[in-house]
Amino acid sequence: MKKIKPHHNFFMEKAILEARKSSSGEFKIGAIVVYRNKIIGRGTPKDHITLNPVKHAEVVAIQKACKFLKTNLLHGCSIYVTAEPCLMCSSIIFQAKIPIIVFGAKRSLLPLRKRDVSIHDLVHDSGYNPEIVSGILEEKTLKVFNSKFKCCTKK
Repeated sequence: MKKIKPHHNFFMEKAILEARKSSSGEFKIGAIVVYRNKIIGRGTPKDHITLNPVKHAEVVAIQKACKFLKTNLLHGCSIYVTAEPCLMCSSIIFQAKIPIIVFGAKRSLLPLRKRDVSIHDLVHDSGYNPEIVSGILEEKTLKVFNSKFKCCTKK
């Protein structure tokens, strides 16, 4: 089993803080993009309030990071997301060439539409090979996400 790096917990805590800022009606998901140990992009879902279906937390954070670095390629960055990125967000992460993807809860543990395809399947299919670290502060991210729902976390 891979040893969890201390900074993964630190930055996942920051992503959890973002998730807690999610607007009413939005899923409690938070994302941050980190470059040289500095947060350069933060995001919560904005799809419901902007009426733009691509404004997921990851996309918002990536757009801010790209603007900060003045590039569409985020080599040397890491993205931290409280939940496993969806298919669209995974593709955008790959397109931006973010080499490290860290997330808390796997999609299969969330009360969302179930998918047969995971981020790991997309990595295999895309030919892009980022480092993926999952399960960081999983229980804590599940509690934040499920605070939107009247349900308990699945075991």
